[in-house]
Amino acid sequence: MKKTKIAILSIITVLTLIFSCVALTGCYIVDSGKMRTIEGTYELTNYSTNKDEKADRGIRLFIVIRSDGNGYYAYEDNDTPLHLAEMKCRFTQDPDKSGYYDYVELEFLNKNDWKKFGINARGKSLNSSIPKYKGNLFQGTLEVDYYVDVDFRKVDRATDLSYITETLGELSPLPYGAMAIGGTYASSSLSASNSIFEPNYHDSPLVYFYIRLDILAAKGEAWYMKKSDEVARNETFDISITKTDTGYTAKLGNTDATLITNGSYSQYIYIPTEIEIDGVNTPVFYYFNFTGTKSDEDIQADIDSAVSSYNLFKENQTENDNENVN
Repeated sequence: MKKTKIAILSIITVLTLIFSCVALTGCYIVDSGKMRTIEGTYELTNYSTNKDEKADRGIRLFIVIRSDGNGYYAYEDNDTPLHLAEMKCRFTQDPDKSGYYDYVELEFLNKNDWKKFGINARGKSLNSSIPKYKGNLFQGTLEVDYYVDVDFRKVDRATDLSYITETLGELSPLPYGAMAIGGTYASSSLSASNSIFEPNYHDSPLVYFYIRLDILAAKGEAWYMKKSDEVARNETFDISITKTDTGYTAKLGNTDATLITNGSYSQYIYIPTEIEIDGVNTPVFYYFNFTGTKSDEDIQADIDSAVSSYNLFKENQTENDNENVN
C-alpha cells in the first residue's frame, strides 16, 4: 500500500502544480472560437517550470472538453498508474463576439479549484503561462523566478472517450473527484446521525479504527481493535465508489458507506452499525475523519498512540474504582 501513498500524492501534486496560480498575473494566448471548434480531445504537450516537468515525471495527460461541462481526463506518470476520471469544465464568453468563447476553466478533484486556460481556436490549443516570484515586494527584490507554462493541443474532435480508448485502451472512468477521496480515515466515536451538522456522538466500542482507500486499485484496508477483546485486526476488501449529489456512496467489501465532502477542507465517512442503548438495538454510524495519505508506518504509529492512550485510560479508571471502594 506504500505505492498508494505515492500515487495519490503524485496525481494531486501534479494536477495542482500544473494548474495552480500563486501569481500576480497570468499570460494567455487567446483567439476565441465557437463552441464546436473548442469541444474535443486535447493532449498535454508542455508542462515546464524551471525544468521540463512533463519529461522528467513521464506525464501523459489527455482531456475531453464538452459544451455541457462534463468532461474526462486520462492521466499517468512515473509513479501513478494510467487511469481515467470524470472532470468538469466551464467557459467564458468573448465580450466582443457573440457565440465565441475565449477561456475555459477545468476542475479535476471536486475541490472548487477551477484552473483557467486561454483558448486559441485557430491554433487548436489551450495555454497558460503563470509567473512564480521570488524576493520581497517591500524590499524591492521581487522578481519573476520562472514561469509555469502549460500547453494542450487538440488531437481529435471526439467529445466521447473514443480517441482515448483508441490511444490508451479501454478504461473505466472514475467518478468526478474520486481521486481526492483516497487516503486514510480515522474513527474514535459513533454518531446517531450521518449528518456532519448533527453528529450527536456516542462512545465507541473500539480502541481504534482506521480505513485506507486505494481508489486506483479499488482496494481498501482496515485496522481496528474492539474494547471487548482487545485483539488487533487487519483486513483488506474491495471498494467501489459512486458519485451522489451530496458526496459519494461506497461499497467497502459487503458494507455500504457514505462519503461526505465539505468543500475543499474536510471529508468524512459514515458506516452504519448498531449498538445497544437502554436495552434496545439502535442504529448508529461509525464516524471517520480524513487524516491524509498515510503509510503503513504512519498508521502503526497512530495505532500505538491509540492503544497507549486507551491503556492509560483503563489504569486511571482502575485507580478511581479502587479509591471509591476504599
